[in-house]
Amino acid sequence: MTRRAAPFSDSVLPAVCAALGLAAFAWVDRLPAAADYVVPRHPGWGLFSLGLAAAGGPGGRAVTIAALLLLAAALALLARGFWRSLGSPEERRHLWTPRGVLVLAAGVVALAGAARLASAVWFDLLFNSWFDPGGADPRETILAGLGALWVVFWLGAALSFWARRLAGGGAAALASGAGCAAALLVPALALYVWAVAACDARAASLARAAGIPADPSGRETLLVLTAEPRGAGSQVYDVPFGMPGVADLSGRSLQALEGYLARRPRSVYRQQAQRLLWEGYSRRQDVGRLRQSLLASARDGDALAWLILADHLSSAPPDALAVSLLDELADERRWRVGGRAALLLAAAYAHLGLPERAGEWGRRGAAALGMPVELVPTPPRGGALRPGAIGATLRGPRCARAALYARQGVQEPYSLSPNRLVAAVPCGARGGARFGGLAAGDYYMAFSFPPGALSARSGDLVVRGHRGDIRLSVRQPAARVELDISGGRAP
Repeated sequence: MTRRAAPFSDSVLPAVCAALGLAAFAWVDRLPAAADYVVPRHPGWGLFSLGLAAAGGPGGRAVTIAALLLLAAALALLARGFWRSLGSPEERRHLWTPRGVLVLAAGVVALAGAARLASAVWFDLLFNSWFDPGGADPRETILAGLGALWVVFWLGAALSFWARRLAGGGAAALASGAGCAAALLVPALALYVWAVAACDARAASLARAAGIPADPSGRETLLVLTAEPRGAGSQVYDVPFGMPGVADLSGRSLQALEGYLARRPRSVYRQQAQRLLWEGYSRRQDVGRLRQSLLASARDGDALAWLILADHLSSAPPDALAVSLLDELADERRWRVGGRAALLLAAAYAHLGLPERAGEWGRRGAAALGMPVELVPTPPRGGALRPGAIGATLRGPRCARAALYARQGVQEPYSLSPNRLVAAVPCGARGGARFGGLAAGDYYMAFSFPPGALSARSGDLVVRGHRGDIRLSVRQPAARVELDISGGRAP
């Protein structure tokens, strides 16, 4: 006679295999992109540094293959335990009828559905609410393994008791199986109810969860003044207030997103909401709120927000606020700063007029990247010029806002990214705008207009008085631009 499985003891091995396999997958999936940049500081970094070293070679593939084999072993052991629990061939014979197969399949599907619900809720919260991608936090890996251990252990026990009941185990086997299923399902349902109430786990999208439109509610026209190989040029963009099918990013919707994050700090849409705030404030050229949203995300452990904010500060007007923001990013009690991130800090400190700190981070970056210090680019003299000002007067269509962007090198494109946004001010009644406290460097301007105020067709727009990029230096610490726009109204 076939030895019948012991439901609890025979559930341990598949649960351990699943836990190790899921933990390995979580470890590989959540590795930071590269140690050269920046990673939130958590205990257990050595485990992730080994993973980064092995990720590009045979070691990374070996971990992935081992994780797949462990998950396959867990599934095979579950099936083996279930089959053994059905008893001997004689005891299983009555199951191979249409009714018996239907009852058998129904039980397996119901228990697998309970396990799927428990897994989906647990890993959704784990990966989208509690931890950030690339955060290199070993607690995430451990919790991924514990979740798999819990789900697979109780699933295996419930399957074994269900098999015993089908093989004639009586009411006791049915009651034990129901208890195991409840041990799996009840905590999962409780977690699901909490996730729906506190984390918006059931919301179909961020727009629905935050109560904002999914499509842009308006748009504006941007005129960007550029320098072309043959002289001054311009580019006209029609910019929507948002991302179609994702979220409206008008001023009202951005305020709603901030309120949503305050109400739901652990939402499964938290990181998406934070990143849409950067996008929205960048499009609206609101420097103060852009910095606040980037800093809030960086404090939550988002390395991408750290990189964007550090790069932004390498173009910002040098002042005490910019230095304090950069000092927070350079706090090594919270961050592991790699070689390229160190060079980014060096460039920002040099731009803000702090050469000693710039030199220290430059040397550290060069050492981490294995390059001679002499090859580290020497930034131009930093600090605010006196007066360090750019003034502009725009005659033509009434503009709503003037923005100033930095251009670090002639090869850099004329992007409207948050990295190069320096400042923005409302246009005066006579089309005037002024920017002060600037450092030496090259700048270009962008003007916003109501939609349709300008035509994007080639040859329609004429901008007189524009001579290309605006360069400030110690010898020329101020500049003034008189612009006259004509022939640009959209038909």
